[in-house]
Amino acid sequence: MKKILLLLIGLIILTGCDELSNTPTKRVEQFLRKYQSLDNEVLTDLDGVLEREENFTTEQRERYREIMRRHYQNMSFEVKDEEIDGNRATITVEITVTDFNMAMDEANQRLLEEPEIFHNEQGEHDISLFNNYRLDRLDEAREKVKYTIHFRVTRTDGRWVVDPLDNNSLDKINGSFRY
Repeated sequence: MKKILLLLIGLIILTGCDELSNTPTKRVEQFLRKYQSLDNEVLTDLDGVLEREENFTTEQRERYREIMRRHYQNMSFEVKDEEIDGNRATITVEITVTDFNMAMDEANQRLLEEPEIFHNEQGEHDISLFNNYRLDRLDEAREKVKYTIHFRVTRTDGRWVVDPLDNNSLDKINGSFRY
């Protein structure tokens, strides 16, 4: 009898916990925590992006992966507002991330001002030298920037789900949004 009672209590607690996390705000928080905790899904997406980067060497891909892992772990966020309209909701979140946009702008400016430092021994532009320089700038970046993201969340079959993000929102999470 005690086992049945414990089983029923356990089921009630588990069911109740899922219901407590089935709100638009909680779903967005879970989504962002996946980045902070380096969830397998996030790392798989990152690997997919890196595989499409033709100009990176294997070492540069690994270095970029490590920079982004640290970036995601250091990201912070605060929910600012929740607006629910039937089965649709908008959650406004302020995120704080490393400002990689500034680092990339500095690297690109250096390329424009001193292109010869990125030349190989034959005097030709060497993308690998420039990529190493860009990775150095990203690795050294410490400035933080705050962005506002409006997450769209939809209730389907009683469950709230975060809608796919647009490129600007993804750039904000990645710290590369051009402001």
